[in-house]
Amino acid sequence: MRLNHITDTILGEAVQAQPDDEFDTHCLINWICRHRPREYAVDLHAALVDDGDPFVSLHTAIGRRLAALPSIVRQQHRKRPSMNIRGESSPCEVWRRVS
Repeated sequence: MRLNHITDTILGEAVQAQPDDEFDTHCLINWICRHRPREYAVDLHAALVDDGDPFVSLHTAIGRRLAALPSIVRQQHRKRPSMNIRGESSPCEVWRRVS
């Protein structure tokens, strides 16, 4: 899936809003849901055309877009458990903000 409303600018805002330099994808997604709900909802709705879980499709697309922004964040190539959008603990990618 392609992100049409969650822009690089929004991802940059979400990265800068993280309280620690190291954070995981779930933290970033939760920020987007709280602070940019319209953009999140529109891109989530667009994920309905894909087979499977639309949340997984959208969150995977967010991770891929984030990985393509090395000027603001670096993928740490490890996972850690954290609370996902459904309130369940699941493993997700760890990132480090570029200063």
